[in-house]
Amino acid sequence: MYQRVSTEEFFKVIGPLNVTLEIRGNYPYKTLFRLKQGGKLVGFEEHERYYLNVEDTRS
Repeated sequence: MYQRVSTEEFFKVIGPLNVTLEIRGNYPYKTLFRLKQGGKLVGFEEHERYYLNVEDTRS
């Protein structure tokens, strides 16, 4: 399940992680943030809106 978050909250969570970026679709693109180890999708950006995987980012 993905939850919309602020830009600041998104990068606070994503910043310390070892992720790769994957661009999908035509403009406006969707950017996927995946862990390098295992390829799990931890968040994405779409149309300047940011989403985090709630199960992975919340304790």
